[in-house]
Amino acid sequence: MSIFLEGDFIELIDGSFFEVKGFQHPKGAVVALPRYIPQIKIKNIDKTKIKKLFYPKFRIINSNFFYKLKSLAAKFEILQLLYPHIPLSHQNRDFLIPQVSYSLIRKHYRPESMALNDFRINSKEFTSEEINQLINEKNINSKKNAKSNDVLKDAIDFIHELCENTGLNQNHFGVTGSCLIGMNDEDSDIDLIIYGFDAGLRVRNYLSNLFREEKDKYNSRLRGYSIKELEKLYDLRVPAHHIPFHSFVHIELRKLHQGFFRNREFFIRYFEFENRESYAKINQFESQKIQTFGIIEVQAQVIGDEYWWITPCKVELGNVRIIHPPNINSKKQQILDNFGIKLENIQQVFTLRGRFTENVRLLEKVRIRGNLELVIGSFPSTHVFLQIVVGNNAKDLLIPI
Repeated sequence: MSIFLEGDFIELIDGSFFEVKGFQHPKGAVVALPRYIPQIKIKNIDKTKIKKLFYPKFRIINSNFFYKLKSLAAKFEILQLLYPHIPLSHQNRDFLIPQVSYSLIRKHYRPESMALNDFRINSKEFTSEEINQLINEKNINSKKNAKSNDVLKDAIDFIHELCENTGLNQNHFGVTGSCLIGMNDEDSDIDLIIYGFDAGLRVRNYLSNLFREEKDKYNSRLRGYSIKELEKLYDLRVPAHHIPFHSFVHIELRKLHQGFFRNREFFIRYFEFENRESYAKINQFESQKIQTFGIIEVQAQVIGDEYWWITPCKVELGNVRIIHPPNINSKKQQILDNFGIKLENIQQVFTLRGRFTENVRLLEKVRIRGNLELVIGSFPSTHVFLQIVVGNNAKDLLIPI
């Protein structure tokens, strides 16, 4: 049985590449969104719409041209245009959720396989130079691909360095993003996954010490962001500028999942468990219902932050004060009344988006804006609670105040 996790990719039988979303999936299907679409599939779409939905830069794999979708809205629009056979609704969710049937999948790409099987990284057996030689022997023999595969060398060397300085082996690492499916080019970032809570703590401790030592060395081999680089990142991550720049800088400078390796941006997702089987055991998609209640904005205090740096990121809340309540109709209000739940009973913030990971910490007072959801468990877990999900809207917030 296939076990699908955030960070995985699937290639459909039509050649399209979808990115797996989250850790909860229905039987016989995987929740996933389109990421790269073959040129041949969009040839009949109006050129103006193509410009709106896709980045202009294309990628080439085996002489086939692929275009990358721009936004979440673009991904849902292309689902309706090109994939009407993929269901967007489910009885356990009252919001759009694409479910790709196993029968549509040609190949499942796993980040850990990229590091372990394809490149056989092991800090005790190979030097950095030998690892690069393995990559060259595999798929970097042409001048055409040399620049685009520099990112592969950097990713493998980065993992090698983390192994050497943390005592971990390659089993705890995965390579995701464009590198996982061969869509990388010379401008691609390094996207890694660290599997296991303790492994993540080791990597974070190493990066914390290193960033502190190298904070004044702009040209360091492995470093965090400079203020100038954060100005560029601010425009990318906060296009609406609804978060003050000084607040953004305060949040981003203390994060330990992003930075630069050899002046190439890297991004790390930390996973709680070391293996896929552990995630399969807690898959509650079929036994858990989720209902949405609209956009809400609150102030609160962080009273639990065990998973504030993990994907998915979950932060427990207390002392919740409603600033802007959602527009709840009488039917939805009756649902809350039936469970004896008030809006102020919001239990946690939840996100799968890396840009909101590590934003707030224990005991900090915070401001939050996102989608309010009621999570209704069934046997064996009958827990019912409210949570705010951030990351689906451009003006979502999760900041200390």
